[in-house]
Amino acid sequence: MEFGLTSGKYIDSIVTDVCVATSKIALLNMHFCNHSSSDVFISLFAVKNGNSYSDSNIFIKLFKIYANDTFSFSNKEKFMLNPGDKIIAICSVPNVVNVVCSLMGMPVSDTLLFGLGEGVQLGTSSTPIYT
Repeated sequence: MEFGLTSGKYIDSIVTDVCVATSKIALLNMHFCNHSSSDVFISLFAVKNGNSYSDSNIFIKLFKIYANDTFSFSNKEKFMLNPGDKIIAICSVPNVVNVVCSLMGMPVSDTLLFGLGEGVQLGTSSTPIYT
């Protein structure tokens, strides 16, 4: 397995692709640095290949990053991305927050099944969590 970092990229106020998988990868963490003297808000989406960002795949909504501060998103549960899956970001102020992601390549295996599921609203017992 290979490890790597994405090149730093600034988040626009419109949709910015933070990480696009070209092979099977695990997204280990993301670091967001606010270079502004003002607070900003970011929203993050986990988008399955062929889908668009929407409220059904948002996982962080309007998270406040204080002026000249850094937010690190590192979770015990990792995002497993298949080719074409991506993490998308939107920021309240364009080009003041940069992001760097840490990635790990995953082995290609017919027995290893993972990836982004379809987002559903919790509390609806008739709706499957993953499809």
